[in-house]
Amino acid sequence: MRVRDLMSSKVVSAPVGTPVQVAFELMRDGGFRHLPVLSTKGKLMGILSDRDLRGVGAFFKDSNSGIDEFLVTEPTTVEKIMVADPVTVSPDATISTAVKIIRDKRIGCLVVTEGDEMVGILSYLDVLDAAERAHDAPAPEKPNLEDTQPMNRQELSNLRQQMEAELSEFRANTPNPKADNPVDLSARETRLAEQESRRSALEKERADAAKQIMDDIRSQLDQDD
Repeated sequence: MRVRDLMSSKVVSAPVGTPVQVAFELMRDGGFRHLPVLSTKGKLMGILSDRDLRGVGAFFKDSNSGIDEFLVTEPTTVEKIMVADPVTVSPDATISTAVKIIRDKRIGCLVVTEGDEMVGILSYLDVLDAAERAHDAPAPEKPNLEDTQPMNRQELSNLRQQMEAELSEFRANTPNPKADNPVDLSARETRLAEQESRRSALEKERADAAKQIMDDIRSQLDQDD
């Protein structure tokens, strides 16, 4: 079984300069946890995960809508917090090779590339889902001759157990923002108001500076006359 058999080929990405709030909404609405970051020329620059977002904000569920939300505490853009030069793999690599890389590097996904082109993403969840399907499906009467390295049911079962252990370890080592960092909505509103106040003050400061420059220019022109 090859990486191309399990990878997600429809990949949503974000260009450098994308605000982290927009990145969160892309990931939330798309139902994925890893977002490739591309240069203005479309070159892969890095990858952003929900764990990276936790360093600049907090996740919470809106009590009224029930929708997952993200409170930005440190406004920034994706390239500032992404993992640069992400680990890549060929679509022709075996799943066993990909799983070993994920385990050894302790990462959540691999970017799949052909040459300089990104063609997909393979996450540990893709492998888990495939192992689950293979575990529940009846054994085929005829082997797939196009599969140059098929995995038998025992191998798939072992792979499933291995990835479940990796997932459990990942969850154990990842803080739960709801439990560890409960978000006070009133405090959130206060912080948002403070951000808006700072933004307004900065805009006023810039406007005053521009006005002062124009006044100085007019004064100089009057003196020249």
